[in-house]
Amino acid sequence: FIARVRLQRGKTEKGVYHRLTEAQIRLLDEMGVGRPFENIVSWDDRFEELKQFKKEEGTTKTLNERLRSGSKWVQLKRWMTYQKKVYQQITEEGKTSNYLTDERIKKLQDIGFEFGVQEKVV
Repeated sequence: FIARVRLQRGKTEKGVYHRLTEAQIRLLDEMGVGRPFENIVSWDDRFEELKQFKKEEGTTKTLNERLRSGSKWVQLKRWMTYQKKVYQQITEEGKTSNYLTDERIKKLQDIGFEFGVQEKVV
């Protein structure tokens, strides 16, 4: 529970969409619930990391040999996998997403990111 609260709290401090109200944040402070983890990264930060990955590796595809344990790209791979999962939910299941917006999809497509499913044109 505390980990989830810290995650939401971290999003608050990074200016990312979160589920906590101002009253809940004040209450957490009063209760002495610890500060969020420092390693929360915004979508835009991960996108910049993906562009760096492409610059260094020449592709946006993640191959297991590039991403073995201890690689600096492991967290990026998880993020990329999540983008593909949400995209699949949008295109194949007809779901909507406030997270993976048309603008973000276009940014990913513009740098050659492959979602691995039939891509929609935005």
